[in-house]
Amino acid sequence: MKFSIKVQNIYFSLSIAQTENEIISNCLLLMMAGHDTTSNTIFHFIINLAINPSKQEKLIEEIDRFIESDELLFEKVKRMTYLEACLKETLRLHPSGTRAERKAVDNVKLEDIFIPKDSYVVIPIYSIHRDPNNFENPDEFIPERFLAENIDKIKSGSYIPFADGPRNCVGMRFALMTIKLTLAKLLTEFRFVECDKTRVLNILNNVFKNNNIIYI
Repeated sequence: MKFSIKVQNIYFSLSIAQTENEIISNCLLLMMAGHDTTSNTIFHFIINLAINPSKQEKLIEEIDRFIESDELLFEKVKRMTYLEACLKETLRLHPSGTRAERKAVDNVKLEDIFIPKDSYVVIPIYSIHRDPNNFENPDEFIPERFLAENIDKIKSGSYIPFADGPRNCVGMRFALMTIKLTLAKLLTEFRFVECDKTRVLNILNNVFKNNNIIYI
């Protein structure tokens, strides 16, 4: 059995046929990539809140404003700007993928750099996010960077936790909404408090490998 799929975005438009097995494989990839990297991001999000209690209180205040009862709705979570900012800052400090690779389909010259056809270009996402030329105090958890009044200060291409272009992370939207709903629900019931064993882990290449215990 084959299915015809039309793919469109700002970069290209094409029609492709995929078998049932190919579609199932892509769905499994989306679920695996979305679930495991999501749990890693929640791990770092909780630690960041525990060691930055003032940020946590500000986030809880926002959640409480939107949730007047026990009902947690998708539409309400989408409007939580400080939750969005905290998540983006967590992904800046701890991107699930610390690097991305792209293959040049043609000879390319970028200013003084020549990239031959068929060569691979490594994009060091973690290093870009921690570069002081891109972010002031790059190792600090400052969600305010991503609020509306500051977002224009972020250089284009300096924040790419899901890579960029037509081949960016297939599970991005699934992961982002899962994390927002999970943290919003947790913070209606709990506060995360730092203890003697709490520590920030800056682990490179931690996709599918984070077996650490959270102490809070």
